[in-house]
Amino acid sequence: MKLFFSALIAIASIPDLSFMLSVDQVNPTGTYLLKGSIKKNIIEGHNGEIRVKLLDENKLAMSLYINKGAPNFESAFFSDTLQYFDNQANYNSPIDSDCTINVVFGPTTAEIFFVHSNPDCTCGFAKGVIITAVFEKISAETPVIKKFR
Repeated sequence: MKLFFSALIAIASIPDLSFMLSVDQVNPTGTYLLKGSIKKNIIEGHNGEIRVKLLDENKLAMSLYINKGAPNFESAFFSDTLQYFDNQANYNSPIDSDCTINVVFGPTTAEIFFVHSNPDCTCGFAKGVIITAVFEKISAETPVIKKFR
């Protein structure tokens, strides 16, 4: 009986290590849409599409297209193979080393964040095209990763 209580005390004193467990990995494979509003048959506001294919546990192929909408319809596009860790992928612009586009995947969304230290940074795209935005997953099927134009 004394041995039982000693073991129970020893087990109770083990620290909680649950913070070391990894976040459940989301399979990001699929197609995601960002819908702009339509007024008088003209798309206003940001709209776009992200296509993702998980290549292995820590790598994915992704293409992202985003358009600023009326009146000038400036747009940005990239297609690349990216590291995938903790449900995130980061695209580093080859044109602007100060720029990172961070994509965070959830079960039904992909949220993009524009990370930079210089407020004039554009990742090599037109100013104001890359914004923080939530794209909704419309399909979990493996998409074709290609240029949108």
